Amino acid sequence: MRTHRDILRSAGHEQIVALTKRPITTVRSWDQRDSIPSDLWLDITQAGFSTLEELATGANRKRPQGAAA
Repeated sequence: MRTHRDILRSAGHEQIVALTKRPITTVRSWDQRDSIPSDLWLDITQAGFSTLEELATGANRKRPQGAAA
């Protein structure tokens, strides 16, 4: 499964900017943090850039063990 960073880079930052209407600096910060806000997951899946399963797996991978879900 791809990471959130992989998904962002595969889609292209400019495509994500157009989809989310967020500034390029914000999208770049998501890339640096390897984290896409969950309120945008549906938009990203509907655009065909990823699946909900892939986004959830990517988010779970970064959660420290023992942390609440």
